Amino acid sequence: AYGIHPHDAKLYNDDLETRIIEAQKSPKVVAWGEMGLDYHYDFSPREVQRKVFARQIEKAVELGKPMVVHTREADQDTLDIMKKHVPRDWRVH
Repeated sequence: AYGIHPHDAKLYNDDLETRIIEAQKSPKVVAWGEMGLDYHYDFSPREVQRKVFARQIEKAVELGKPMVVHTREADQDTLDIMKKHVPRDWRVH
């Protein structure tokens, strides 16, 4: 799996997204992640984490990839974002 952990959400940009999408083309890459929200340490601002999480969900769905989701002390925001962006029958770990 390839993705950006919430601690590093502040580093997410178009170039990095393009590199992740290229990596996702390998048959050995079976999921997008680890992605999500981590409010315990706040290494990346919470608003940035939320935007990057939603963006990565959108890309995973476009590519048909299951998701590996990380959440810590952010349960409600994680659920709210997932309900809005993840198809009901999508595979999530």
